[in-house]
Amino acid sequence: MIQSAKRCVRKTIGKARLTYDELITIIAEVEIILNSRPLSYIESDDNEQPLTPSHLIIGRQVINLPSVESDNSFEEEFRITIEELHDRMKYFHFLLNHFWKRWRSSYSIKLRDTHRHSPLKLNQSGRINKGDVVLIHNEELPRGQWRLGVVESLFKGIDRFIRGVSVRTHSPGGQITTLRCPIQKLYPLEVSATSEGEPIECSTVVNSPKV
Repeated sequence: MIQSAKRCVRKTIGKARLTYDELITIIAEVEIILNSRPLSYIESDDNEQPLTPSHLIIGRQVINLPSVESDNSFEEEFRITIEELHDRMKYFHFLLNHFWKRWRSSYSIKLRDTHRHSPLKLNQSGRINKGDVVLIHNEELPRGQWRLGVVESLFKGIDRFIRGVSVRTHSPGGQITTLRCPIQKLYPLEVSATSEGEPIECSTVVNSPKV
């Protein structure tokens, strides 16, 4: 995990010329992204959030760093214009979004590979069973957000291998909907919520909060 994050940070920042404060801010944002990933799902009520590293570290979900509104006093104190500050912030978001895309892709592949070689599940298709809570691949989600769903049914191809699933999830408008997805678009959570390979019954789907 740490090695993957460091590699993505190096490739993202590259030879970018950042001040010490800018570098520290980016590292802090990266830390929030890593600690906001859903580890597992604990069923208690329909509004329950997925368990994240932040819950284990500080007991709650970390949203993001506090934003600072532009103030003309910055121009005099730092000898920089508001326009230059805005341009710098756009560049900041570009770097962070670039890191997010790189790390999300690396992390998702690692999740699938880890579960594929796990001895706890015998399903050959990425270790996904009916009733599992999974991550749904979605390139359009903002930085730090994950879409989760519950596997309701499995579909086999002519070769008798599982090729697709039906997933219950939330639509962008917040309505519960059912999607049919190829198995390649789904990733098991980092910590399986099953016992001895048997899937649990889940009654709801949740989305991770914004970062």
